[in-house]
Amino acid sequence: MIPIKDLRIGDLVKTTTRNPILEKGSICKVVLIDALINSIIVQKNDVDVCRCLVKEEIEGIRLTPDILEKNGWEQEYYAPIIYGHIGHDIEISFLQTSKRCSVLLNDISLCEIQYVHELQHILWALGEDANLKI
Repeated sequence: MIPIKDLRIGDLVKTTTRNPILEKGSICKVVLIDALINSIIVQKNDVDVCRCLVKEEIEGIRLTPDILEKNGWEQEYYAPIIYGHIGHDIEISFLQTSKRCSVLLNDISLCEIQYVHELQHILWALGEDANLKI
C-alpha cells in the first residue's frame, strides 16, 4: 500500500486486486490523484483506465536490476551491485542485507529506496527523464 501523499502523476504502480478492467499485478501509470476521496485514476497501456483506492488496490513495484537494465542502466565493472546510467551521475547500489537500494549522486549517498516510483521522484527532482519502462 502506498499513502496517497507519496504518489505523483506519472508514477508507475502495480494493482493488488482484481477488477473488471485490470488483472491483479497489472502495471499502471497514475494519471489523476483525488486526495479528497482518497483515490487515484490509473492507466494501463495508454488505453485502459480504472479508478483504484490507493490503500487497498495498489502497491509499489520493487526496483530490480532487470528494470534498471531495461532503462539504460549498466552494472558497474568494479562493483556488481552498483548500477550507473550514462545520461546522469546517479548510481543505484543494491544493499545485500535488505530489500532497499542506496541512491548516490556524484558518490554521495542521497537516500535509500525500494520502489520504482521512488526512483522516478528522484529523477524528476534532478530534471532527468523519469519515464521508465517495466
